[in-house]
Amino acid sequence: MMLTATEGRTSATARLERERFAAVLADGTAPDYVSIRAIVALADEGDDRLARFTAMGREFVTEVRRRVRAGDASNLLAEAPNQLERILDSATRQLIASGGRRLPVIQALARDTGMARRTLCKLYSAYELDAACRRRAHTVWRARFEYAVLAATNDPKRRLLAVIDTLDAWVGTNRFRADLALSARS
Repeated sequence: MMLTATEGRTSATARLERERFAAVLADGTAPDYVSIRAIVALADEGDDRLARFTAMGREFVTEVRRRVRAGDASNLLAEAPNQLERILDSATRQLIASGGRRLPVIQALARDTGMARRTLCKLYSAYELDAACRRRAHTVWRARFEYAVLAATNDPKRRLLAVIDTLDAWVGTNRFRADLALSARS
């Protein structure tokens, strides 16, 4: 099958955007809200499932996918976090700071995000926020791990070694301690 010049350019642009999103995940130092955007852009899963795993909602998933189809990927990655992303990032920082032992404090969250406490309480209970942050953190970790392993080698026989190397590199980082704080409670 032969592509026209326009189709070829569109295909090449789409490939470059996918590579850019994959690079965000393989890097591992991007903020979580940027990683979530990359996960949504790359995932083949249904909107509802992805909305639940990322804790961002169906409207967010639909909007990210619409913008990627429209060719707005670079702006999408460069934008500041929206209100919900700020809430989840702030709550995640609280969970990490407490070692995962305390629920997020809504009053501190209101101060960090600049939102009214009453608005936050309408959006989330402390338990719902805790669960959303943990689910989101696990989704980000799994995606980063997958893309780090896939970026390491194309040889399926060497992927096991890439898994071991990726885990070894992760265990020595501050991110490992933060991820431990966000692991599911027993």
